[in-house]
Amino acid sequence: LVTVVSAVGEEAIVAMESSSLLQQHLVEEDPELEADFESGTSARSQTYPQQASALRKGGYMMIRDRPCLIVQKSIMGGRGRKRGPAKIYFKAVDIFTQQTYQDLVPTLSNVDVPHIRRGDYTLISIEGGDAMLKSQNGNTKEYKMPDGDLGKEIQAKFDKDGELLVTVVSAVGEEAIVAMESSSLLQQHLVEEDPELEADFESGTSARSQTYPQQASALRKGGYMMIRDRPCLIVQKSIMGGRGRKRGPAKIYFKAVDIFTQQTYQDLVPTLSNVDVPHIRRGDYTLISIEGGDAMLKSQNGNTKEYKMPDGDLGKEIQAKFDKDGELLVTVVSA
Repeated sequence: LVTVVSAVGEEAIVAMESSSLLQQHLVEEDPELEADFESGTSARSQTYPQQASALRKGGYMMIRDRPCLIVQKSIMGGRGRKRGPAKIYFKAVDIFTQQTYQDLVPTLSNVDVPHIRRGDYTLISIEGGDAMLKSQNGNTKEYKMPDGDLGKEIQAKFDKDGELLVTVVSAVGEEAIVAMESSSLLQQHLVEEDPELEADFESGTSARSQTYPQQASALRKGGYMMIRDRPCLIVQKSIMGGRGRKRGPAKIYFKAVDIFTQQTYQDLVPTLSNVDVPHIRRGDYTLISIEGGDAMLKSQNGNTKEYKMPDGDLGKEIQAKFDKDGELLVTVVSA
């Protein structure tokens, strides 16, 4: 597995299976995830506030204390004095139960957004409706097998191959197996998947907006923001000032790393100001050839696209694994 990140019109391969960079820099990977997998608990906050107007279709929100994927968003009211302030209608699907929820929220109100984390683990046994998973560090943990078609698909593939990679998603203290390698459910429900991604892959362009506004106070360490027109991973956040009249309004200090160049940036933003956040999307593709420093990827629809091979150790590692195995599954993350 290698990972391609695309952000604000720029794309690059940044990681492959077992690469530490994948755990450090991609959507919602978390250094605590291995410990959570081992212990079954997490000390981190389960949600964070975000202004309703900054939420979007394909993002996440809490409705009735359930973590949901937003499938529809529309603005209602807000024109003329008699109609009152605008509100936003959300239709969303529970990421674990697939139950549909609806909510109507004032445009400028904050809503809770769940921290979504994911990890890929090896399924090593199935017994009595429970699946035993093993992490890269060798820790094991038991999960309930998914219901419906996904559970049947996992059972059939496991019976045939003996081992397979599955994806576990964790949110608000709940965990579940939501996908397997090559499962269509992975494309439908994991962080920032988008039906336009295949078209973008084929054409090399995207008609969608590349960023969206979010209040600075809602950003968090491990999230993303734009600094100097560059898509960055936030590695430090701290509040400065804001106490007493003479000190003026509070501001937030951000330290962030460019997800492509690894250059470090800093910014100081008023707490209530909006900042631009890059859209993050993902899709899985096959690495089919490497020639002259370029990697050729193929989508499930048979479309192909060329990417520059990474420099340094990562490029050497990908080349060595490709020379050995002949094909690799790669993940394209678009932001």
